[in-house]
Amino acid sequence: MRFGQPLPARIQNAPELWLGNRLYYDGFLDLTSSRPVSMALGPLSILTLMEYCYITGIEGDQRDDFIWIITHLDAKYLEWSANRGHAK
Repeated sequence: MRFGQPLPARIQNAPELWLGNRLYYDGFLDLTSSRPVSMALGPLSILTLMEYCYITGIEGDQRDDFIWIITHLDAKYLEWSANRGHAK
């Protein structure tokens, strides 16, 4: 409770991240500023993801998993972002 008010539902009911998912969460936050922006947000490029993996030392199967997860997370983020102002 802050200032006598209960926490918003989205904070009270926030999902708990598994410790191993921190890599993907932090990576996504780091990379989201690298996306192209014009009339709308663009997807993260595979080259940007690979460069991030190289710089941070993510290799092998972990790199493959990272690229797959971030690519799919990015697609969902772009979908959410595009629909954000159109909620009924």
